[in-house]
Amino acid sequence: MKLACVLAVLVPAALCLTTPVQAQDDLGRGGVEINAFYGVLNGIGTQEFAEDPVPWSLDNNQYFGGRLGYVFRNGLGLEGFFGYLDSQIQGSPFSRQNATATNWGGDLTYTFNIERNFQFALLAGGGSQNWSLDIPGLESESAFAFNYGAALKVFFTRAFAMRIDWRNYHSADGLKSARAALNPEGAELENRSLNTTEWTIGASLFLGGPKDSDRDGVTDSRDACPNTPRGVDVDASGCAFDYDGDGVAAYLDTCPDTPAGATVDGSGCPADSDSDGVLDGIDQCANTPSGAEVDDRGCPTDRDG
Repeated sequence: MKLACVLAVLVPAALCLTTPVQAQDDLGRGGVEINAFYGVLNGIGTQEFAEDPVPWSLDNNQYFGGRLGYVFRNGLGLEGFFGYLDSQIQGSPFSRQNATATNWGGDLTYTFNIERNFQFALLAGGGSQNWSLDIPGLESESAFAFNYGAALKVFFTRAFAMRIDWRNYHSADGLKSARAALNPEGAELENRSLNTTEWTIGASLFLGGPKDSDRDGVTDSRDACPNTPRGVDVDASGCAFDYDGDGVAAYLDTCPDTPAGATVDGSGCPADSDSDGVLDGIDQCANTPSGAEVDDRGCPTDRDG
């Protein structure tokens, strides 16, 4: 039920906030993603074990690890992850004893492009959680866990991004042996699944993918202006913006507000060859005598009819 509710919110939100899938590849950010992260893995036993004869949970969590993934041109991707948890037992006679865990597995992902520098991904998959608690006589235990979640990627360059992840892990048998060890012998314990929530932030490096020779964020295969200078803002076709439409790119335009129709020089500035106050290109009477009054077209007025 919880999974259905979360997906009912995440999927429509992703479809509303994003454009149709323009895959990571199309922006030159395809190939391999290498991610390192740090954060927390919360909710370990907080609700599930609260009604046990000896209530307990894990707290003071530190969770870190890495991910390795690949996104294909259609937006689908595959990703493997490995995380390490350093925590402490809260409650029970073993309060403040150390607890550690490894969390590894794989996910199927789907990536949306929100804007040029922002991406949103949905993911789901499964793996193994391996727990080790400092309780005498208790061996480490492992359990399968499936997960679902979302990730936001904020790109600072073509190949480097900050990544923020939220995930929920669900394990039907998580910490089953630890529950038995922490409660009185023979106590009846209800079967309870273990749900944990991950919040992490990290850095991603992207390797490979299509070539972007001028590094304007538009791959060579889609770049209509392949030699744009570094740092110049470009449109979706890779060409520099020309805000006044005079044919001179904005970064070269000394006169950025030229009226429509006026002819300009190489710096984007218009001329008025006959000095009548009407710019060349708009002036329909180009050789007006000096001092003559003209109309909006640059033609002399006829005051005597």
